[in-house]
Amino acid sequence: FLDNLEFAAEETEREAREVGLLYNLGFDNRKDGRLWFMNRFSERAWLGLGVNVHTRDASGQELSRISAAEAYFDDTQGHWVFIDGRELLLDAETGDPLRTLPFKEKKFEDFDEDPSLMLALHKKPKELSLNELRRIIEAVPPEENPSVRAYLVQYFSLLAAPFSCLVIVGIAVPFAVSGVRTNPMIGVSKALGFFAIFYVLISLASILGERQIIPALLAAWIPNIVMLAMSFRLYAKAR
Repeated sequence: FLDNLEFAAEETEREAREVGLLYNLGFDNRKDGRLWFMNRFSERAWLGLGVNVHTRDASGQELSRISAAEAYFDDTQGHWVFIDGRELLLDAETGDPLRTLPFKEKKFEDFDEDPSLMLALHKKPKELSLNELRRIIEAVPPEENPSVRAYLVQYFSLLAAPFSCLVIVGIAVPFAVSGVRTNPMIGVSKALGFFAIFYVLISLASILGERQIIPALLAAWIPNIVMLAMSFRLYAKAR
């Protein structure tokens, strides 16, 4: 909503295509063998400017190259439309140019990439909602694109986040009980120390998950499991 208000204000001074610009937007659709590059993408006009698409076969050999001044996604038909461009066909074996086909406007019905998904991948995982993360994971499996693992780790971390409340309670209660017998500030300082350890564990587990050293699901749950185990031990000692 706030973005739309900002775009509307800018639109009074510039064309819609020049409002809400995102620069250097790329998307690697390995499943269908298409690599996208856009010099600019207008979130207001929902229009790509300076668009290049490289199509490849299963082995990665480039088959064609489409360049266009503009391109937009026809959401009613579910495909992209390119304007003022050309299609360069390449030899599948040698990669040499075969012929160039210029066009004023051309529909590519097989090109069904959702621009909202492209935009989501351009954002950091922590900036996305649970539903946006799920869409990315379903559309671009981490097995096909390792860069998506960061989104997978964040997805599982959001699912595990509610259980962090148990960790907080588990850490606070033992020190609250022990604080009655000793100086309360000692219990508070120790609790803060354990919360710092919890934060470090979250950061470390996320890095390990993103680098495929440990599974993403385990990376999301390790901090909770470790700290809950420690809180049970602290509670047993405090009794």
